Amino acid sequence: MSQNAINYIQENKNKFSKEVLKNELQKAGYAEDDIAQSFAVVCGGDVTGDKTQEIGKNFWDFKTKREYTVSGEKNKDFFFGIVSPFILGFIPLVNFVAFPLEIFAIIYLFNRRRYISYGIMSSFALALIFVVVIFVLIIFGHNYF
Repeated sequence: MSQNAINYIQENKNKFSKEVLKNELQKAGYAEDDIAQSFAVVCGGDVTGDKTQEIGKNFWDFKTKREYTVSGEKNKDFFFGIVSPFILGFIPLVNFVAFPLEIFAIIYLFNRRRYISYGIMSSFALALIFVVVIFVLIIFGHNYF
């Protein structure tokens, strides 16, 4: 266990994922066992580093690339992507502002948090289906009213 590795992890644990930190320490020449012990000291847990999986798992961190390790993370991101445009869309006069922001979010998040992008695209598809159904009912539904 190295004090330099511990300091490095403490300074960067909120900026980068565990995998990135581990790779950088390996490039610097630290042994696998030293890295695991350093993570255990910083994050708590035992020497094998069971609790180190939580480093870099801040949901609101959209800058670093997310490495999905469990399907629950994918589901959370997808649900967030589906719900967020509808929340913005219900606020009056935000629709014109929200559309370019959502396009930007899809592009920005695609390589960082891909499942949020999938969720936003799915919400577009749902909204489009809704608009088409309403349009068809208005145009062709006048015989039934």
